[in-house]
Amino acid sequence: PEVAVLLSAEQVAFEGSDGSSHDISDVMDLMNIALDVGTGFSFDVGMRDFFVTAVYSYGLLGVGRESEWFSDWKTRAIDVSVGMMF
Repeated sequence: PEVAVLLSAEQVAFEGSDGSSHDISDVMDLMNIALDVGTGFSFDVGMRDFFVTAVYSYGLLGVGRESEWFSDWKTRAIDVSVGMMF
């Protein structure tokens, strides 16, 4: 499980504008709950340990307030990490 707290939210306009942004925190929910599933592998190469991990995150709650948005959208994410341990 994963619990996230909104710290800030900005909307950026790209088309036909100067790229300015404005705060949209008041139309977003303050908390998000998600389930994470992942796997990882580590292997030795000489005196070093290398690792590869992958995690999929599936949001259970909508992050936008339903009264303000057309759709109740949820978070989804895939995290892939590759590294070396000393």
